[in-house]
Amino acid sequence: MYQDLAEAIEDIQQKGYTHLFEVHDNALRCKETEEEYPSAKLRIVSTYKFDRGTDPGDDSSLYLIETDSGVKGYIVGGATMYRDREKAEFLDQLLQKK
Repeated sequence: MYQDLAEAIEDIQQKGYTHLFEVHDNALRCKETEEEYPSAKLRIVSTYKFDRGTDPGDDSSLYLIETDSGVKGYIVGGATMYRDREKAEFLDQLLQKK
């Protein structure tokens, strides 16, 4: 569907997924508002994987996330063993809820 991560982010932002999330203390924090959401208040809507085919460290995944209050955003995670452990564990919790 998308050629690369940058194209995907541009498109999803046009579709209302404008907030960038980061994992912080076992919750997702919205970088713009600094509001935090525990996993119970989140759901993954879609996931897109990007494999650049050269270096496994360049692989990534884009997760579209909605909060129970309607905030829509995204988080980018590494698709390989090089990814951030805290982020990987949190995203795994969300994926198990699907």
